[in-house]
Amino acid sequence: EKDIRIVRKKFEDKTEKDDCKLKMSLWINSKNWCEQLKWDSLYNKCIEIKKYIDKYNLIEDKESVVIGISGGADSVCLFLVLCELFGSDRLVAVHINHMIRDKAADEDEKYVVDLCNEQRVKVVTFKKDIQKMAIEEGLSTEEAGRKYRYECFEAVANEYGATKIAVAHHKNDVA
Repeated sequence: EKDIRIVRKKFEDKTEKDDCKLKMSLWINSKNWCEQLKWDSLYNKCIEIKKYIDKYNLIEDKESVVIGISGGADSVCLFLVLCELFGSDRLVAVHINHMIRDKAADEDEKYVVDLCNEQRVKVVTFKKDIQKMAIEEGLSTEEAGRKYRYECFEAVANEYGATKIAVAHHKNDVA
């Protein structure tokens, strides 16, 4: 059984720059694996990210943002950072269950819904047989998944009046 929990703690830091930093750990425990992601100074990273967002006008004042969240480390990190920076009222989370990984995909969906509820962020979920879509449209599974994801993001953005869509990738992603 999968045990997922978010741990947020304030801790004292004796540096000259900060009196207090936010420490966050994401624990994902399963039968044979455990991964811990740590942001020892999430507060400082949030400030860096906010400066970057402001510098390039990526998210303007009062703009709403649709955020794609798979339940993986990249999208959960982006989700938590945007929650920290902009609060829950300006975000709408979108999760797509591609029906590829059976029970694991259903568990990811439940995790995302629970996380969004915990953070008080609106969440919209979609479920589609992407392998079937890929065959019907003559696409690779990756292409079909990407196409469907962005159709969902745009539909939710239109429904909620969001002007931006945020997705997370790491430098080795090809999706």
